[in-house]
Amino acid sequence: MKKANIVASIIFAVFSIIVIAYTADTLPVVRQGVPGPGVFPIIVAGVMLICSISIFLTYVRSKDDTPIDLFSEGTRRAYLTMGIMLLYLVLTPIIGFLTVTFMFSAGTIKWFSKRGLVYVTAVSLGITVFVHITFSMILNVPLPTGFLI
Repeated sequence: MKKANIVASIIFAVFSIIVIAYTADTLPVVRQGVPGPGVFPIIVAGVMLICSISIFLTYVRSKDDTPIDLFSEGTRRAYLTMGIMLLYLVLTPIIGFLTVTFMFSAGTIKWFSKRGLVYVTAVSLGITVFVHITFSMILNVPLPTGFLI
């Protein structure tokens, strides 16, 4: 477990640094004195970097040598969820934010909660509309559009 936590903390620290560098280079952090679209990703990546450093330091000093099962039922579900999230990121600019977000949230809620179709549809629609209104209308951050909006 110790080695897995150290490796994971290094991977997430590197990922955080890449996100910060990419965001600082591509998205404006400030627009006319107001925080721009680059602020939130930098804050999230900064917090993730701090947490990664904390985990790294904790487990470097730890004496825990508990083995980890990388292919248990729980980890396979986590791997599948990460793959679906990666697919979400790839399909969003192609298909469109609204459609892919609705499908992703509906599938995820259905898979993890086993709730009924009406509940899943209502919550997924609510999430999609909330995010759309928050980013497009309130924050004026354009969301990716594709051939299905």
